[in-house]
Amino acid sequence: MNKKFIPLAFAASLIFAACSDDQTDVVNNGPEITFRTSVSRAQNIDETNLTEFKVWAFSDIVTSNTTAFIEGLVAKKEGTVYKFDHSIFWPNDITTLNFWAVSPVNDNVVVKHNGEALILESYKPAENPEDQLDIITAYQKVNRVSNNGTSVSLEFNHILSQILVSARAGHGNEIKEKRTVKVKGAWLVNIGTGATASRSTATDKNVVVWDNFSSTKASYGSYFDTPRELTSTATSFFSFDNSNVSVPQSNLLLIPQQLTAWNGTAAGNGAYILLLCRVEATHDGALHDGASDPMVESEIDKHIHQMFPTYEGATFDEYAYGYACVPIGTLWEYGKIYRYTLDICGKNSGAGIYPPVDLPDLPGLPTDPSPIKIIPTPDPDKVGKPVLDEPIKFTVTVNDWDDPATWNPGDVPLQ
Repeated sequence: MNKKFIPLAFAASLIFAACSDDQTDVVNNGPEITFRTSVSRAQNIDETNLTEFKVWAFSDIVTSNTTAFIEGLVAKKEGTVYKFDHSIFWPNDITTLNFWAVSPVNDNVVVKHNGEALILESYKPAENPEDQLDIITAYQKVNRVSNNGTSVSLEFNHILSQILVSARAGHGNEIKEKRTVKVKGAWLVNIGTGATASRSTATDKNVVVWDNFSSTKASYGSYFDTPRELTSTATSFFSFDNSNVSVPQSNLLLIPQQLTAWNGTAAGNGAYILLLCRVEATHDGALHDGASDPMVESEIDKHIHQMFPTYEGATFDEYAYGYACVPIGTLWEYGKIYRYTLDICGKNSGAGIYPPVDLPDLPGLPTDPSPIKIIPTPDPDKVGKPVLDEPIKFTVTVNDWDDPATWNPGDVPLQ
């Protein structure tokens, strides 16, 4: 993976003072500790907007009660380097140090340690996609002698999974009729939240383990003020602009986990992608053989069928939307992007299946969505059954987070 190295100069001195008086007993004036970092492709972090991060350092001989040599100090960017608010020098009596670093510096990223590993305890991603954090961590064991001084290379890794969902309509050949699909909201439902991340002590590499999952499940996603009308080209619901990492993003950054797909039962346990959507079919001519249908809107040269949502006694209503879903059971690993592409009303696909009657709270969904009218699953007997002729077909592609194409790989000289 190509890396862009950012120079860090940590500037502040370490003085050990006696408890009994104000005299200085020991001054460790070894070489000044400097850093360089590499950050792989991130949601909102690159060399232009990584402004600060926290650093910890421990001696190589640690116990659960070991005091940190550097205890969560914030390194802030000043020009082309990063500095503490006071200088720190390598202690003469310590040869090897273990360094950790975490970004972003945020109240929702509460880091603890046990002398051997940093611990991000009971982390919960924000409900709003634009408020979710791209958490990156670095770890490096450094021997001052073999490292030829004090230049420490910290390689940051992403410790969350990035989830992108897009959909297309009428994809493929031999589509029987023109169907229009409009989407007012998209969510991932029954996703594990509240888990603990810690660095694995089984290796000297920067390997993170997620465990101690809460039994609580959450929904993540967005409600759209303006309906997204799908085309044969995929429309992204949770987007990420590869060309500009500085703009606000709405891609989902969630805890790595093994999803258990919803099995279509009324209980509603298990993960699925939920769409608040509407499906219409347009035909030429005012009506079929002059017939009348309450679910059809007739115009001079065409007529439009409201195919979904529908229920007993329903009439055509351009503001009516209903819920359809597709179960997912993917293994999410950290540092990877998962792209779900939904194929709706295509050659061999329908518009999903009916979700449970009772849905969890959906982030962003207004209490009063008018003029939109939301039609819930109309009958418990429909739960788990296709809303039209077939379920939604979908594909999942998985990629590592890569460096942006605009980056020039290589080292930036240290100052």
